[in-house]
Amino acid sequence: MKVYVQFFGKFREQLKTSYLWVTLPSGATIVDLIEELTKLTEVDIKNSIMNLDKEDVRNDVSILINGRSIAFLKRLKSKLGDMDKVFIRLP
Repeated sequence: MKVYVQFFGKFREQLKTSYLWVTLPSGATIVDLIEELTKLTEVDIKNSIMNLDKEDVRNDVSILINGRSIAFLKRLKSKLGDMDKVFIRLP
């Protein structure tokens, strides 16, 4: 499946792009997306997105799937679907 990912704030600067199309296996989660973004960009954004124990998203990071915050879904375990739009912001 393909997922559209748009970056805002420091992520846009770190990755030197405002968006990417990412191919993931069916049933992938936000964690899978973060891992794939690290591979694709060769930038370790995992530490920028996740807290120290890698159990949750840092408080200053916002992630939305199709306009809904993952805070109201299953956080890092939120599942993605084909052609979903993910927005990631780090101030």
